Amino acid sequence: MSTDMLVIVCDPVNPHDLFAAAAKALGDPRWHELNFGGGRMIQALEQPKSVRVTVHCPSNGGPWHGCKGESDPDGYATVSFSTAADGDRIALLDFAAAALGIWLRQRHVGWLWMSPQDSGSWETGA
Repeated sequence: MSTDMLVIVCDPVNPHDLFAAAAKALGDPRWHELNFGGGRMIQALEQPKSVRVTVHCPSNGGPWHGCKGESDPDGYATVSFSTAADGDRIALLDFAAAALGIWLRQRHVGWLWMSPQDSGSWETGA
């Protein structure tokens, strides 16, 4: 069973720069990009530290309406850190999201996050 830490980026940002910042927290893995017409996905090819990072964003650069349906807040991209569900790896998800949060704050980009331990509530990145 996998566990996800989700980060919603609330302001426009270059998806490749966003992915690079997210991946850097996990050791800069090699990556590939898939274009699904209305949406793009940038994903790590390997899984450093047993965590996979994925960025979802619209192909046209406009607002993104979430990966999991209408329950996700709108934003410009969704970053997902995914791993097997155990305590040490979940702590690594928190670390990766915090590292990405620093990068976003430095660029004055708003963000929301949801930890796997939360009951589905979104927190504002501070």
